[in-house]
This record gives sequence, structure tokens and C-alpha cells, in this order.
Amino acid sequence: MTKAILYLRSATGSREQTDRQEDTYREYLQERGLFDAGTFTESGQPHDRLTDLIDTATKAGITEVVVADLSRLGSRPQASMRNLNALKGAGLTLHAATGTLSGPSWRSAS
Repeated sequence: MTKAILYLRSATGSREQTDRQEDTYREYLQERGLFDAGTFTESGQPHDRLTDLIDTATKAGITEVVVADLSRLGSRPQASMRNLNALKGAGLTLHAATGTLSGPSWRSAS
């Protein structure tokens, strides 16, 4: 089974948002036969935890990273591309669990 690291991020520090992301990730892992090799959670803009994730993954031979959608890599296109390139440069494959590549992916319950 292929190992994947989960990256959860809430720009506002919302525990509810990261909990929803984690639920989505679990379903995604199961559907694709991926093994949960750990979770990194970050508040605000991606930085330290994403760097830690890349370091951990490369040292452990993990090749897959799962995010909810590309906006988890940064709210600005330049930041998203920089972080995507960092993941790619480390030999990591990025999965978007929701299938959403841009725009809002989490809607509040009515």
C-alpha cells in the first residue's frame, strides 16, 4: 500500500474546517488504497508545517501528499505555485481530495 501524508490547513485557524478536511481525506485514502502515514496541520499561510511535511516525507520515502484542494497550498496563486513546485521538486505527488482545483471548496452547512 502506498503511503500518503495529509496536509490540513485553515487560514483562520478553524478546527471545524480542518476536521472536515480530515474526514474528506480519510474517504479519499480508502477509495485509492493509500495508507495514512501522518498528518500535518497548519493555521494561517503555508510555511513551517509544509516545510516539515516535505522533510519528513523525503526522509521516510513517502511519495504522496493529500490536500483538500489547491487553495490549501496558499491563497495567492504565486504562493500556491511556489509550494506546488517545492512538493514537486521533492519528488512528491500531490492529490486534491475534493477534486476541486480552485475556488471555494468548503461550504457551511445550511
